[in-house]
Amino acid sequence: MRFLHTGDWHVGKTQKGRSRQDEHEAVLVEILDIARRERVDALLIGGDTFDHVAPTPEVERLVSWALAECVGAGIPVVLIGGNHDHPRRLAALTGLLDRLRIFIRPEPCRPADGGVIELPSRDGSEVAQIAVLPFVQGAEDRRRVPPV
Repeated sequence: MRFLHTGDWHVGKTQKGRSRQDEHEAVLVEILDIARRERVDALLIGGDTFDHVAPTPEVERLVSWALAECVGAGIPVVLIGGNHDHPRRLAALTGLLDRLRIFIRPEPCRPADGGVIELPSRDGSEVAQIAVLPFVQGAEDRRRVPPV
């Protein structure tokens, strides 16, 4: 099976007060082009998709666009939460997104509760079992995460 493993997108990060939205968009377009061209069986996103726990609507729109492009291309996505991602914010749409084969796992969970995701290959000849382990928050991290 073919996987494209990415992570640390940090969409929404600014540099010296300057937006990097155009750069983020260009990189996401490149990732999607590679995924399509290489006919990957899944896109894996290893955390820190966003740079802040409360991304702006424009930032969320860009990431949602990239995920929608994967759905349209028939590429499943496995996305785990990182220390920059808000776990409850990521979890808000998992029921809907799982049905679209965008598997977001913001917090550690047992295998039977979604901690192991089974994905068939494009041709159906193989099945991958992807064990996910998102960022594990300590007590000091929980104090910094604002409520949603």
